[in-house]
Amino acid sequence: MDIKDAQFLKKLLAMFKVEAREHLAVISAQLARAAGSDATHQVEGVEVMYREAHSLKGAARSVNLAEIVGLCQALENVFAQLQKEKTTLAAESRELLQQTIDFCYDLVDEETPSAAQRAAGKKLISRLDDLVAGQATLAESRAPGLNQR
Repeated sequence: MDIKDAQFLKKLLAMFKVEAREHLAVISAQLARAAGSDATHQVEGVEVMYREAHSLKGAARSVNLAEIVGLCQALENVFAQLQKEKTTLAAESRELLQQTIDFCYDLVDEETPSAAQRAAGKKLISRLDDLVAGQATLAESRAPGLNQR
């Protein structure tokens, strides 16, 4: 990589860090709201979280942060499943999602994750995949008044 490319990547990473923190803050805020809101509002919040995770995934891809890309894809899968089922998050699921967001914050600050961080990220992805596969409790109830597609 020549000097111009390295300087460009450094600027891109700095912009990414600001943008990533904004996306993560929105998801975290929506998760906090989900704990105290009714099912209809939770369903609406899931759409917001899905879009934020998707945007973060694209931004992470542009700066070659594969660990964040993988975590965001797993988050998107969970949010898509919730949208499909029109259900609310179980408390354990909210906790796992928040752990994932907190871990993403850590990765944003580390441009090159350690081996331990990579392993922890893979474990989180596996746990999120278990939610989607129905091997863990994803949802508490179907949102009333909302039809399943």
